[in-house]
Amino acid sequence: MLKRISMMLMLVVVAGCSTLAPKTTTSDVAGRVAYLQYTEGYWQVWLMDAAGQNQRQLTRSPYDKATSSWYPDGEHLLIGGIQGELEKISIQDGKAQPLKLPLHGLVDAAVAPSGKAILFSLPAAGTTFNDHIWLINEDGTGQEKLTDQGYLKHQPVWAPQSDWIYFLSGKGDQSHDIWRLNYRTRELEQMTTGQLYHFDVAVSVSGMSAFSSNRSGNYEIWTWDGKAVPKQLTQDPGLDGKPSWSPEGDYLLFESSRGGALNIWRMSADGSQLQQLTFSEEGARSPNWFVGVSHD
Repeated sequence: MLKRISMMLMLVVVAGCSTLAPKTTTSDVAGRVAYLQYTEGYWQVWLMDAAGQNQRQLTRSPYDKATSSWYPDGEHLLIGGIQGELEKISIQDGKAQPLKLPLHGLVDAAVAPSGKAILFSLPAAGTTFNDHIWLINEDGTGQEKLTDQGYLKHQPVWAPQSDWIYFLSGKGDQSHDIWRLNYRTRELEQMTTGQLYHFDVAVSVSGMSAFSSNRSGNYEIWTWDGKAVPKQLTQDPGLDGKPSWSPEGDYLLFESSRGGALNIWRMSADGSQLQQLTFSEEGARSPNWFVGVSHD
């Protein structure tokens, strides 16, 4: 149900069409990107540069990968499986270090900016649609529950150069909103209200949010500075989701089912220069651009 709506949305395939902008050269956008691609029966982690070149498979273990999160050194990824598997993987040689945490059933694992702790969502014992956001040290010590209010809370992300943690929350009443929590002060703020469903929030180095929402009737990519009216960047019959900001906040990667299977696309922060980067017939999704910002 709602707890895994984002996973179901990722697998929706809707035919569509798009007009491509002229190709952007490698020198125009820089950085490394992790993403998931369906490969020989499993969702595996792949790497490429931000121009869509130098694509290579990183993981080959026989289980479906659900999430990837960069460590601040840019040399390791935290990989989460759909059954709660958790591994730290070197992008140089693919060597995996399983992480054994004292909590079971955690999802949406993401590395904290310090690189020493992990954010995640975990259902309250014996409940449904009542997840909480937690933080725990990589070695399993110092576990801390960050949220207390009821109902579903998931997909936590830490805003770069900030103490704000953004997450999604919904009560199952035709709304699913963006919230944020200040890790230092524990100030809690609801960012969106009464605008249908919001998923896949990402925050740029300047504090600009990007997310997928059906507030205009179809799941499209939107951006918002938290003050003015949110801006719709995409408009296509296919599903557009999982935005990821470039290090400078001037480009976005996202997954889209336009044209058939889910694949990775890139556009400028104003919605222009649209370009398809992957062309997998079986699907590629969940791009994650290494930003390289850390703090304690």
